[in-house]
Amino acid sequence: IKEELHPIIAEFTKLSYIREFIKMEKLIKLILAEYESSSSFIIAGWNAKIILNLVPILNDEEIDRVVDAVFSNDQITYSWSARTPLKKFLSLCRDRISNEKAKKLEEILKE
Repeated sequence: IKEELHPIIAEFTKLSYIREFIKMEKLIKLILAEYESSSSFIIAGWNAKIILNLVPILNDEEIDRVVDAVFSNDQITYSWSARTPLKKFLSLCRDRISNEKAKKLEEILKE
């Protein structure tokens, strides 16, 4: 069931009032933990789409966690379906990511 919910959550998180609810209810940490522990390439792709939708409510520490997860979880690193949302994430958050990490992320996303 969990895997079947990812596409629905990805659609709902496009809505600003859902993002505000997530922020008010302090659900970001839970969502980030789910992203960080992506257990398949498909799940990593859906989780990356969800994270991309949440960029407007992420703080710098949370953005750093998103980037670090790419480096530490091969399911995210090598997921083709995560690449497009992660490239968009990088372009939106580039000024909030250290140069070193941004360059490393760019290299990974080029492959």
